[in-house]
Formats: sequence, C-alpha cells, structure tokens
Amino acid sequence: MSEQERSLHKPTDNLGARDRFQRGVACLWRQDRADNEEGMKLLRQAIALDTEFGRAHGYLAFGDCLLLFYKRADNRDEVLSRGIKAANRALAIDRRDYFAHHAAGRLCTLSGDHRGAVRALETCIDINPIFLPKVTLVWQRLMSMAVIRNWRATIAIWPTGLARTIPWHGMCFTTRPPPIFA
Repeated sequence: MSEQERSLHKPTDNLGARDRFQRGVACLWRQDRADNEEGMKLLRQAIALDTEFGRAHGYLAFGDCLLLFYKRADNRDEVLSRGIKAANRALAIDRRDYFAHHAAGRLCTLSGDHRGAVRALETCIDINPIFLPKVTLVWQRLMSMAVIRNWRATIAIWPTGLARTIPWHGMCFTTRPPPIFA
C-alpha cells in the first residue's frame, strides 16, 4: 500500500471522536446489553464529531449485529435496517475497510441475503487475511453456503465436514449435505 493510500485510511484527526470510538469499541467487545448500548452511544458521539469517520460507522453496524445476534433488539427490522445503513455509510466512506465488510456480511446473513454475506466476508478476508475473527468469518461463510445449498463448496472449504449440528441465529444446520449431494 502506498503512502498516499495509507493516508486515506487514517481514522480521524478529531481526538474527541477517536477517544469516543476507542471507548465505544471496548464496550462492544464486552458483549452484554448495557455495554453494547453504551458502546453504540459512544460511537454515535464519535460520528457526530466526525461524520466521515468510516470505521466508527462500521463498528456502529457491528453493534447492531450484536443486538440482533444475541436477540436483544426490541424491533428487529428497525435495528437491521439501521445496521445496514451504517455499514453502507462506512463502505461509502472507505471501500477498503475490512471491518465494514465484516459487519455488512453479518448483517446480510441476518437479513437472509446469504450470497451477499459470502461476497462481503470474502472481501473482508481479501482485504485483511489476518483479521482476528477470521475463524468466525470462515464459520459464517460455511453457514451461509449451507443455507444457499452450495454443499459442494462448503465441503471443499471444510473437507472433514461439520462436526455437529450448529444452532446459529435461531437456525439449525445439518451435519450432512442433503441426500442429493450425498
């Protein structure tokens, strides 16, 4: 990556926005409802201080993912719509933000757009192959492929097959391909 490209990925020059962002992200990773809400509040404050802070928009989308994933959303459709809007805004600011693609992929899965999820998660991995939750991304990709009935691709990625039935987002995935692929 050139120096010019690196300068485009600078998070923000606004120290107040950066402070709120860092505290907000720390709250999100605690993954309980109160901390999630506090983290999202801090991220919204960071965005208010710098509307072009793409990474803050991406993490705000991820906060909505957490609300949906842990079934803490009071209005699922509203939270999903808000999360997709935040992910789209993050990607409009920076198409190379791997975390925004990560959040977009999770939101696509939650909305039932499994092909979109696979595309977004593959883009995330292409941009940053050493992203910490890579294992999570691979599992999510497997689940998305299973849902779209691309069992051959799923087996090609995970040749030993899935070890057990995995309840995920209230859905249950089988450990074996459908009979037509067996």
